[in-house]
Amino acid sequence: MSRSIRRSCHTTPSTPGYGRRFARAGHRWLWFLGTVDTFMASLRKTGAEPAAQHFVMLRDGAMATGCLFDRVLICATFLGGVEELIRAHTAGRPSA
Repeated sequence: MSRSIRRSCHTTPSTPGYGRRFARAGHRWLWFLGTVDTFMASLRKTGAEPAAQHFVMLRDGAMATGCLFDRVLICATFLGGVEELIRAHTAGRPSA
């Protein structure tokens, strides 16, 4: 098992401090979602929230997969998805 995978497996609900780390992660996630929502709304107000949620989901998936697979491929795929998401959002097409 690789070092990065082992590190991610060490935090469980029984780990001391898990609740605090989980709460901080949730706060950071909501902050990031709000930041992306503001950006998407600056491009086009209608549909900004679903587009932001889609972006955060793509980013979370890329971050999780990046430590398990080819980082270069994941990065290229993520950037392509983000570019298409922004094109769809600014054109008024649904993002999900």
